[in-house]
Amino acid sequence: MTTYADKVVIPYDRDLGPMLFEHFGHDTARRIAERSPSDVLEIAAGTGIVTRHLRNLLPKEPV
Repeated sequence: MTTYADKVVIPYDRDLGPMLFEHFGHDTARRIAERSPSDVLEIAAGTGIVTRHLRNLLPKEPV
């Protein structure tokens, strides 16, 4: 059974979110990574686009 939330959230996460925020997510993560932070706390991650870019740009283990 598909709910109203599924009808809105799934297309947003799959299509609209990346179309609107992918560039900004990459740019934000790049700027953060340039500062070589030892810790990052992301609040209200929304689509998770910034989180995914941070995961890819920051070292896997603490420096």
